[in-house]
Amino acid sequence: CDGSLLATGSYDGYARIWTTEGVLASTLGQHKGPIFALKWNKRGNYILSAGVDRTTIIWDASTGQCTQQFSFHDAPALDVDWQTNNSFASCSTDKQIHVQLYNGYTE
Repeated sequence: CDGSLLATGSYDGYARIWTTEGVLASTLGQHKGPIFALKWNKRGNYILSAGVDRTTIIWDASTGQCTQQFSFHDAPALDVDWQTNNSFASCSTDKQIHVQLYNGYTE
């Protein structure tokens, strides 16, 4: 991301992308409950989210579409982070960390 946008997650299950002027650019909706974590990838074209619904979702930041949803955890997903250009990790209150290769990533 070039710093012109920011992403927020909320208790209504929606992530939102905002301009630095405070204008809503996009709404991402898929989680069934609060979103606990959001992370942009290094290129700024994907956003990774973690939620109380136990899922981790990869979003296409330009279209706002869910590109892939993962159900790794048996309890709320608390945090996520990109490891490399095509892998990420998620952790949960189930005391597990999952590392996943994302094959949909394009350079």
